[in-house]
Amino acid sequence: MDEALRLYETIDGFRSDPSARVAVWYGAKEPNMKTALQKLKRAWPSLEDHPFPGLGHGEIMAHPGLIAEEIRKFMETERAQ
Repeated sequence: MDEALRLYETIDGFRSDPSARVAVWYGAKEPNMKTALQKLKRAWPSLEDHPFPGLGHGEIMAHPGLIAEEIRKFMETERAQ
């Protein structure tokens, strides 16, 4: 958690990397994601955001099979490109 919070504080200083393939999965009801996504997309313009409808902060952790499947799809798409 400490590392994640430090990232949020320092990300504005990151050099933009349009070639990086980055994805973020989160609950669509998370209150701070709009601001966080703006910051993340400045660093990684091609960032893929994947909201989970109806879920709030951290609630995806109660659905490990769902998040694992989404990450697997992302990783397989990476290999296919």
